[in-house]
Amino acid sequence: MTIRARVVGALRRVGRLRPEGDLLAISLPIPPDSAAMAADFEPTFLWDARRAETLAPRLVAAFGEVAAAEAEGNDRIRAVEQRAREVLSSVTPVGSATPRLFGAVSFDHGRLEGFEPFGEARFFLPRVTALLESRAELVLVIRREELAHASDVADEVASYLGEGAPARAPFEKPRGHVVVDGRAAFERAVSRALVAIGEGAFEKVVLCRAVDVETTATAASISTELAQAAGCVRFCVQRGGAAFVGATPEVLVSVRGDEVRTEAVAGTEPRRGHELAETSRLLTRAKDLAEHRLVVEAIRSELERAGCEVAVQDTRVRTLTHVHHLVTPIIGKRAADTTVLGMAAALHPTPALGGSPRAPALDFIRQAEPFARGLFGGALGWIGPGGEGEMVVALRSALVRGARATAFAGCGIVAGSVPELEAQETDAKLGSMMRALGVSAAPKPGLVYREAGA
Repeated sequence: MTIRARVVGALRRVGRLRPEGDLLAISLPIPPDSAAMAADFEPTFLWDARRAETLAPRLVAAFGEVAAAEAEGNDRIRAVEQRAREVLSSVTPVGSATPRLFGAVSFDHGRLEGFEPFGEARFFLPRVTALLESRAELVLVIRREELAHASDVADEVASYLGEGAPARAPFEKPRGHVVVDGRAAFERAVSRALVAIGEGAFEKVVLCRAVDVETTATAASISTELAQAAGCVRFCVQRGGAAFVGATPEVLVSVRGDEVRTEAVAGTEPRRGHELAETSRLLTRAKDLAEHRLVVEAIRSELERAGCEVAVQDTRVRTLTHVHHLVTPIIGKRAADTTVLGMAAALHPTPALGGSPRAPALDFIRQAEPFARGLFGGALGWIGPGGEGEMVVALRSALVRGARATAFAGCGIVAGSVPELEAQETDAKLGSMMRALGVSAAPKPGLVYREAGA
């Protein structure tokens, strides 16, 4: 049976039930292959956690937009949480349908250059959501009067999912070259940070490097290239001619039932093929262990302040394509009325993305980085009607606008950091994205640099 026929049948069955409510969420089963293929047809929002280590192996492809919750400013996460609740409360689930909102929160407020279409905090209710987890289903949000126009709605759904369209041809290998590289500015910022750390301004700050690339790659081709990223959540959000795409190894927070899960990810060793020696260095190097402890203790403190009972698990190494990371899973029992966005507001940005103490580290970042991080380092994911949901930290990512992309990578700077070594770490972190953009290798010194203030 075609997707179109399934939608027509489902809407006619719901119509006979005469449901209450102006906005209805309807669920219908679809073949797993159809849900998997939906990810190939330029969804508004893509979430693929099938290769992640600590989240449910869920694939989501969301299309269209029925409503949205937006906010800005320093308190944007809590403000958008309230508006998201209002949007979700306006939807009447039919049967087992679970409406969800998808979106992202920027790293900082007031700096969106290039990221304007995404706002500082924006979550939307999709028209169509294809999900693949323990089973495959389609969640469709319609206005009640559309039950009388089942064929028209079915045509729309089929067009989103590419039903009847020819199979997508394999992407040609992209071609790209670096136009402006922020390596030199990054190293200068690291040097300044080390002086500030020595003067006691903060213990840690996370600095970012941006690399501008002209490329034939598209958001879809980049996402496809990243599909096998081990230990990562693959994501893409598109709006207003811009796409933010990546594969991140870091979970910000997951809320399911009364359980809260998060993790500290800090401490990195480039992966060069000597696994045992590399992981051993990472597990014993004082600089990385000290950096990691800062993150663990900060997350523990914020969870306890939010009323959670917290258990910190053993630290281990997570191995990705180009790097190894120190990772400590942290589990808590959530307090009553705690939501995933409420927890995100408490945690974001963790010392793994901002620094410690948070306020002086963020002030230094604003002064030191000559570009807007936008959604890089922000919180990205989904929220459900019961406050449940999953948020990742949007790392190893790029902003794509036409034939231009900006790739981002960051490093935690603590006492003992060396600017050249931190720059080499960003080379390793940029590796997968550079390949997806058609750049043969991570940028090296000698290219044109993004100068401070440029």
